[in-house]
Amino acid sequence: MSNDQTPAVLLDNTSKWYGQVIGLNDVSLAIDGGVTGVLGPNGAGKSTLLSALTGELNLLSGQ
Repeated sequence: MSNDQTPAVLLDNTSKWYGQVIGLNDVSLAIDGGVTGVLGPNGAGKSTLLSALTGELNLLSGQ
């Protein structure tokens, strides 16, 4: 196993708006690897978050 401290997945200050609706608001996320679940109620931004991680979205800000 590697001692590399670089996260497998990284979002930094990411925001996405749909008109006047906030999809993601200044989200920062670092996942080291393994299995990770995303839970939340309808409209919480789970699909938007996963789309941001896969690069499918044009984000308003962040990377």
